[in-house]
Amino acid sequence: MTKRPQEELEASNNGGSSPNKIVGSLDVDEEVKSGPLKLALTITPEFLKQIETLQQQHQQQRLLHDSISTPPGKTKPMSFPISKITIGEWTREAVNQQHFKAEIYFTWKTIVWECLLLDEATTRLNRIAMPWDGVLSLQPVYHPDDKTGILKVELSKPPTLWVETRQEAGSLQHSGYLDQIKLNHSASRNRIHTLHFAAGVLQENMMKLVSSDRFWSELIKFNFPTLEDLYFDDIAKNPPLNLALTIAPEVHKQIESLQQQRHVSISTPPGKTKPISFPISKITIGEWTCDAVNEQDLKAKVYFKSRKIMWECLEDVTTTETETTRRKSRKIEMQWGDVLSLKPWYHQYDRTGTLSVELRKPPTFYIEIPQAGKPTQWEQSDQDFTLNHSASRNRRHTLHFAPGVLQENMKNLVSGDRFWSELVNVQFPTLEDLYFDDTSYGNSMNNKMAPQFHGNHESSNN
Repeated sequence: MTKRPQEELEASNNGGSSPNKIVGSLDVDEEVKSGPLKLALTITPEFLKQIETLQQQHQQQRLLHDSISTPPGKTKPMSFPISKITIGEWTREAVNQQHFKAEIYFTWKTIVWECLLLDEATTRLNRIAMPWDGVLSLQPVYHPDDKTGILKVELSKPPTLWVETRQEAGSLQHSGYLDQIKLNHSASRNRIHTLHFAAGVLQENMMKLVSSDRFWSELIKFNFPTLEDLYFDDIAKNPPLNLALTIAPEVHKQIESLQQQRHVSISTPPGKTKPISFPISKITIGEWTCDAVNEQDLKAKVYFKSRKIMWECLEDVTTTETETTRRKSRKIEMQWGDVLSLKPWYHQYDRTGTLSVELRKPPTFYIEIPQAGKPTQWEQSDQDFTLNHSASRNRRHTLHFAPGVLQENMKNLVSGDRFWSELVNVQFPTLEDLYFDDTSYGNSMNNKMAPQFHGNHESSNN
């Protein structure tokens, strides 16, 4: 018997803070087993989350086996139009209903996103295909007002990519090179696909899907997402030990205890008063997406004295009266207390980062008032400048950052105030609903007030 399992477990014990040690039973291969190994395990929150995930994945595999062994209730494929697809940094919107489609095959147990994309001045058919057993979880969300829908799909492994061959129209060939069309190989890196649908489309087809096969009617009950990591793991670099772990009742009790201990306190005096400002590469809020051309176009700013966080956007704004275009700053502002949860993700290869932020209520909007030779002045606006009032409707904001930017500034943030060091440990998201309950376009009703002028929030702003 090698000592590798014992050494690795001891190494993990040294990394935890205030560990809870229990005696677990690890079973190894029958050929070398003389009895269960009584090893002391460190029960950390991360370890418990992995246990929950493994249990859910095992349940999903059993569900798939039962579904495949049963003749499907519907053999005719389903096909319905997609309005917009987002996979990591890659976003595409459909010009018409023929551009993007979701297709589900019951006989082959396959799900496909079919896309007509422009490639070297030629429109070619592309497909992103996934087997049913590659879907870990999914979450449909329906907007109560306009009946539009959003479907989030979490995958266990990268999809298969197909592209139409030029030699024979209508024929498809398997090609890994298709992913070069997707920005930064997003489909091969990111677990979660986000699909937007026109009014009523998702509702109707989800009803058909869950009634057609037990696999989907059970899968929709799973927690979303099952994994915290947005990216696919490199299994070759981290091979599993293939040890079976028996889950004791004490583990489940500790899971409940850890969940109860998660809380947020904003009563602690801030340990850092100088504002933090750093560039954003891209912001996505619902249907609205804004990409930065240079570092000055998009910025995240955090103020410790006034306890505010904001996204500042420098855009080309056209004046209706004079039909002139000039660069003008706008910003989306939130109070710290209105941030329910946030989740940073870091890509292990290129060190780019993604930050997801969940809000309790809609933010406030400001527009720059030009004054030559004076500090920036802001006027509160009663209009949401994002597409279709997305920021007034959607709870979640997704920010993308260049390599190393998010890592460095998250360290500064969590060390600057206890609020952020504790908030980063809160489970994301806290609510299943993507939308605010009482949606009012523009600023929220609680924040609405007569237009007023503001100077810089803090003089130390960079």
